[in-house]
Amino acid sequence: MKMLLAMFLLLFLVVTVVTAQSEDKYSVLKEKWCGDENCYDVLGVAPDSNRTVVKAAYNNLSFALHPDKNPNQTQEDKAKYLKITQAYEILSVSDKRFQYDEYLRLKTSWDSPREHPIVVFLLLYIVIVCIVLQYQKQRYHVVRKAILDDKRVQRYFTQTKNIDFTKKKEKKPKKPKNKKKSDDGNDENGSNKNEKSEIDLITAEEINTALQSVNVIFVDWNPEKPSWKKAALDVPNFFLFCTQQLVFHMRWYYKYNITKQSLSLSDAEYLCRKYHNKTQQEWDLMDSKSKEELLKKGKSAWKKAFAENQSSKKED
Repeated sequence: MKMLLAMFLLLFLVVTVVTAQSEDKYSVLKEKWCGDENCYDVLGVAPDSNRTVVKAAYNNLSFALHPDKNPNQTQEDKAKYLKITQAYEILSVSDKRFQYDEYLRLKTSWDSPREHPIVVFLLLYIVIVCIVLQYQKQRYHVVRKAILDDKRVQRYFTQTKNIDFTKKKEKKPKKPKNKKKSDDGNDENGSNKNEKSEIDLITAEEINTALQSVNVIFVDWNPEKPSWKKAALDVPNFFLFCTQQLVFHMRWYYKYNITKQSLSLSDAEYLCRKYHNKTQQEWDLMDSKSKEELLKKGKSAWKKAFAENQSSKKED
């Protein structure tokens, strides 16, 4: 729990530092600079011009427009002179010029065509959903096979549906690539590649009935077949689960490491369940009497484990 808390604090510090750096970096966009005009274009110099060239350009442009040389200047001339002076004040000072160059770079990157963040997020989300769906399909078939390989489940289906699990599929010799198929999908020998066995035709509902009948629990078994909808919902649920786990461990650390509270009944059940290697599903299926007996029977053992865990955290 201490490690989780440390990781959370480290992540918070990293986000804070990155945010502060980003705010400092984009602060140049808030300055007015030369308005809609480019300061380099106002003085008529290239962006890589040195300070001498910038000063010479300013002197040439401002000479005719200076109020002392042109007392009868118009409002347009006054505005132009102020713009030239403003551009020179920016480009003649190294720090200001560096900030202005950074402003131009950021402005160019912002104005350039780019993908909308929402589009990027949706594409990334779709890719993650595809990966999750493929994993769920693979996991579904692995767990289904493990269930049907269980002798108790096989015995149930043999008695109820007369399915023979002892038959093994014979390996057929490889067929030549130019093997012709008929219109019904059969090859020249009359065999159908897509033909399913009795075992393949066993439905998820029948597997559930078999598990209940033989009183066997497979923790990873989910009768709902993987689908796009399920995968799309499981992605945000995963992040929600991680958040809940983080909150749970922080609450636990606060209650039993900082405030030294006594163990609550729900937390005692949690420790007892973990000590006896029982899942939440197995624990929920137990009657209240069995739970009480298990809590009393192993009370000293799992309480001792809890105390040792707490003492080890103090040493850390």
